[in-house]
Amino acid sequence: MTYVLDTNILLLSAHNLYTVGNKEDTIVIPETVLDEIDSKKSGLGELAYQAREFGRLMTAATYIGQTHKGSATYINYKVKDTTVTIVALGEYPSYAGMEKNVLNDRKIIECALAYKKAVQPDEEVVFMTNDIACGIRAQSLGLESTQLREVEDKQVVYNKVISVESDEAFRVMHGKQIKDYDSNYVTGNFNYRFENTASGQVKLATVKRNTINVLGKDSEVELRKQEVAPRNSGQLFMSRALQDSTTQLVIVEAPAGSGKTLLALSNAIKLVKINSPYRSIMYIRASVDDVDDIEAVGFLKGNADEKNAMYFYPALDAIGYMAKQRIGAKVRGKELEEKLKQTTDKIIEDCDIQMFTGLGMRGRTFEDAVVILDEAQNLSKASMRKILTRFGKNCKIVIIGSNKQIDNPYVTRYTNGLSVLLDAATNEQQIDMHVVSLDKVVRSEFAEFAENIFEGK
Repeated sequence: MTYVLDTNILLLSAHNLYTVGNKEDTIVIPETVLDEIDSKKSGLGELAYQAREFGRLMTAATYIGQTHKGSATYINYKVKDTTVTIVALGEYPSYAGMEKNVLNDRKIIECALAYKKAVQPDEEVVFMTNDIACGIRAQSLGLESTQLREVEDKQVVYNKVISVESDEAFRVMHGKQIKDYDSNYVTGNFNYRFENTASGQVKLATVKRNTINVLGKDSEVELRKQEVAPRNSGQLFMSRALQDSTTQLVIVEAPAGSGKTLLALSNAIKLVKINSPYRSIMYIRASVDDVDDIEAVGFLKGNADEKNAMYFYPALDAIGYMAKQRIGAKVRGKELEEKLKQTTDKIIEDCDIQMFTGLGMRGRTFEDAVVILDEAQNLSKASMRKILTRFGKNCKIVIIGSNKQIDNPYVTRYTNGLSVLLDAATNEQQIDMHVVSLDKVVRSEFAEFAENIFEGK
């Protein structure tokens, strides 16, 4: 099979050059893709890194030779064990008046069609792009199109509800095997709400190593002893996972307004304050580093700290909320403003809260920290790998995000780092990890209304 790769596939990871398909498949790169990649290689962002990495791979490639058919040139290389063909056309159809991004898409598709007609007329040639509009255009012109998928759809329920009819079974479930109560249990069912159909009683429990761990009253009281107490069962599950000393990685998939950032910081502050190995909190916000000029950090006024502050508003808002809780409702006006700043600064100083974007993290090592990685749905698999490999001993990692809020034009729900980790959680892993989904919007009734309206509920 032959795969023609669009620019967005290679900017996700330059190594897709030889990891897409099988070793015996051919990879075709239209010349316009080379131009687009070359235009991205300046800067510190992940796209720039991948553009430069692509250049390094091609520099190390073995030149095989080239052929000419009509006005087209086909230049062949070996990258690892994969045959890579660069297609350059001597002429293109007239695209007068077409926008540059659409023009480039049409030129890429034209190269793919030329290759199929001249080189592989009887074999399957597939155009791979994560740009839906470009893929549809390719199909309309007679070229098979597909998306890159790092993961497939899995209907995994991270928080389940199970009815228990027997009073005795309900009473003694702690420490029992989960399959005694849920014959349909699969890896990935981390949290349970057990309901006794006879008495109406409810027990919350988490599952670890196939064993039921009931959340008792004393445990719940202890979990609630933090800056912001959990408000529903999902937040209790999240707090339990975060406060469990053996859990290294907690993933929280949740909609806007569900309290995921606030609760992550609240639990992190508790972990730093108690006698634990964590001495600091790292808040890392996934930044979308290839946006329109008007949204780019470089176009904002101020120094680097001021420019990056826009990424940290969710964390600063959460810390400000906790500061208000400490101060109380009686303080108002200018006194409130002064105390709010003092209390916020104290929380940040006492817990050594540090804030970063994902840019410029290569080569660094962090230890003894609770790490909160926010907006993880905007990270590519390569970016997620870069960040997670920065952490050394005594680190608890909290990944939070929502696949309904993807802003990065280069990733999809099938290729982003959050989805890759969620997929990994459905298999047995060498580390202790836990996934929680938050469904309830707690920010306000209006926020809940907005979420429901746009979800069609």
